[in-house]
Amino acid sequence: DLSKNGATFHQRLHALSLIDGSEKFSGPQEIAFTSGGVTFDPLKQNQRAGLALVNGVVYIAYASYSDNAVYYGWIVGYNASNLSQASVFNDDPTSGFGGIWMSGGAPAADSSNNIYVITGNGNWDGVSEFGDSFLKLSSGLVVSSFFTPSNQNALNGSDGDLGAGGAAILVNQPSAPVPHLLVGGGKEGKLYVLNRDNLGGSGDS
Repeated sequence: DLSKNGATFHQRLHALSLIDGSEKFSGPQEIAFTSGGVTFDPLKQNQRAGLALVNGVVYIAYASYSDNAVYYGWIVGYNASNLSQASVFNDDPTSGFGGIWMSGGAPAADSSNNIYVITGNGNWDGVSEFGDSFLKLSSGLVVSSFFTPSNQNALNGSDGDLGAGGAAILVNQPSAPVPHLLVGGGKEGKLYVLNRDNLGGSGDS
């Protein structure tokens, strides 16, 4: 939840009892951390995407309120059993603006617990900055594969958010030439169908 106490803004993760609605695991857990020299700002960050529960970890993905600077495309994982922080990822730590919007859709996950998101806005270098890209994140929220269209810079400049839409995993087709597929798209109106085993890298490569 987002709340304001005096002049201080808070974002918190709650674990609630289905029996009586009481807080569990000494919750709520304050969303507060610094990673890679960047501090999470509860005023600037907005949880646009849904929550994802994957292998005992609750993942929260962030974008912004109306593109108010400076925000980041954070993904934060918390252990579902005790609300301790498990992992943190920032898709554009140098420049910011690489929000994870996904039209309210939660990060997708496959049977190997890899997580898939689409980012919108932000710069791209294929190393630590992944604006307007599909991302496959392995354990610990490490980028193991990505796809960035060749017009990424134009999308960023025009607010053409590739990540305006959600990522969806298609049912495995063991006998197909490409058995593991991912689909998604954004404001441009293009729908991408990608190989989850190798998303393809940069469209410029």
